[in-house]
Amino acid sequence: MNKLLNLNPVRSPDDLVQLGHLHDTLEIQVRSLKSLNVKSEACASMLIFVLLRILPPDITLEFNRISTDSSDENIEKLPVFLKRELECRERNNLSSVSHSNRPI
Repeated sequence: MNKLLNLNPVRSPDDLVQLGHLHDTLEIQVRSLKSLNVKSEACASMLIFVLLRILPPDITLEFNRISTDSSDENIEKLPVFLKRELECRERNNLSSVSHSNRPI
């Protein structure tokens, strides 16, 4: 849990490396908490608050927009959301690169 609390903020939504690292760490730590039988309601509210503060504002806004569940369920959904967001941004970057290399 300390690893989650000590994560560095992701400053830019375009920093895919840092977003990927955050996603991987989050997924590993959430699984670790589950394997230790830590109940999500014991720490979910605090973790969601901390994790949403280290994400760029536009990503946090999007997560809040689609999330209507309690923080217990959100701690399970955040890694899934981040993975999907990361994949979308990677595809978008690939698309942007391929369009910029096209002759006019």
